[in-house]
Amino acid sequence: DILNLEFADMPPEKLIFEEEKESLITYNEEDEEEFDHSLAPGFINTKYACFRPTPYEPQFNRKLISLLLLIEKKRELAGEDIRSLSYRQAIAALKAYPRQIRSVREAEKIIGIGAKMKENIRQFLLTGTIEEAEELRYNEEFRTMKLFSNVGVGAITAKTWWDKGYRTLQQVLDYAKLTSTVRLGIQLFPHFHQL
Repeated sequence: DILNLEFADMPPEKLIFEEEKESLITYNEEDEEEFDHSLAPGFINTKYACFRPTPYEPQFNRKLISLLLLIEKKRELAGEDIRSLSYRQAIAALKAYPRQIRSVREAEKIIGIGAKMKENIRQFLLTGTIEEAEELRYNEEFRTMKLFSNVGVGAITAKTWWDKGYRTLQQVLDYAKLTSTVRLGIQLFPHFHQL
């Protein structure tokens, strides 16, 4: 039952988008000069995401986007609003990108891909993952706070519950002082979680 779900000693969090449908491109930094670093034809490279179509479920770069979404959520839960926004903007651009990212130099041409994002993409192209995101997949505090934030509370309340020792939604229901709205959100969460 989702209300008694505790993340200690559980398997890692599943990625939002399953593994790549397309085959991974073998990337080697020494071969960087050989790549055509031009952006994909037809890609609308703009600062404003509303000017380009962005699918909810990306066709390309699925694993990369899933890993970046974990880091973005961590930034949001840590109250790092500007960094979280930067990740969301880069993720929106990557979701709209009409082919798999083939090189760091190609990625850095996309508006919204800054220095930190460029390093994450480099790490992903070299290893097939991003170390920070992989650590988050196993991190009990992050996973618990993420669950808490899904019932209608913000980062500060989720952190307060964690600091008070609550590890499940049932513990929050039993011991925390809740508004009627949050209590209802927790009680209805199992029904919405099944959708």
